[in-house]
Amino acid sequence: MPLNLEYLGIVARIDARIQQLDALGLSEFEIKTEMADLIADFHTVLSQATPRENEALCAEFAGFQRFAKIMQTLATPMAIDSQEVSGGLPSERVDKVAAAINQRVLQLEAQGIDGAELLKQMVGHILNFQWLWTTVSDAKLAQLCHQYPGLYRYGQQMEKAAAIENQKKKDALSHCRYYPMY
Repeated sequence: MPLNLEYLGIVARIDARIQQLDALGLSEFEIKTEMADLIADFHTVLSQATPRENEALCAEFAGFQRFAKIMQTLATPMAIDSQEVSGGLPSERVDKVAAAINQRVLQLEAQGIDGAELLKQMVGHILNFQWLWTTVSDAKLAQLCHQYPGLYRYGQQMEKAAAIENQKKKDALSHCRYYPMY
């Protein structure tokens, strides 16, 4: 499918913003946080374009390619490095993920965004949040939630959303009854 002007506009915006953020010398975590408002659009372009089109976009737009690499790198937990916490996880990685989520939640809350809209805006952090929430020990997670209140509130929103989805499934299945056949 040939990419339309809307998609090319998204790619150009991502490219320009990445070049600006690179010029500021930001880390990959900081770049991802600053790019949160474009992550959903980025994923839309990637899913709509063919692999060949994606390669062409990356060849033409260096910032778009850089952002694709950042997203790929940050979606995969890093290898163990020097400092470790209980469970064998790198302390620096755990703290960076928690701090990045906290920072973005606080930014969104300062703009009056919460609830379902907060979750929508946080889509770029889902994989890192899931990694953190499911691999860190309970004691460390409690310490992180105390240290980073935005992380805690994001966790609460995720749990509320999961409860709503579970209730929808139960309601959808409630009309199904088992009637034994005689």
